[in-house]
Amino acid sequence: MTKFLPAEPKISLAFASCLSDSVSGIVLNSCANLAAFNFLEVISCTKKCGMTIKEIRHFIDLCMQGDVTLNARYDLLDQEEASVVKQIDVLQKQLDFLHYKMWYFKTAIDAGTEDIHMVPSIDGKRVTPKIHEQYQEALKNCHDINELIRI
Repeated sequence: MTKFLPAEPKISLAFASCLSDSVSGIVLNSCANLAAFNFLEVISCTKKCGMTIKEIRHFIDLCMQGDVTLNARYDLLDQEEASVVKQIDVLQKQLDFLHYKMWYFKTAIDAGTEDIHMVPSIDGKRVTPKIHEQYQEALKNCHDINELIRI
């Protein structure tokens, strides 16, 4: 007795386009997997942005409700953007400080001594009060920060 396999079901072009998509090395073989992957991307991104699990859950719940929550989802992401912009500002200030200190030590290493940044004081030596002005001048005259901070 010969067994026949059932005919391939007809699928829509939209569904077919989801089949076997490769995203970041993960083979997605169904629209359900693609949708799950999209939610994982949302969860990963929002978590990295600093959203709490409760906030992420709320956002996903809004997504599941469909078009009636488009404005709410947009507003939530708009608020998150403002938070990320603040985080970037804080991180930029930290990076700027690290670059200043790297310049300080690179110039001392190039001179073979930290004394190039020192001035006499009652207690011996201290860093010149003009050190930040010197750094800003060096920064203004360079084309690439790496010229100032890399050994």
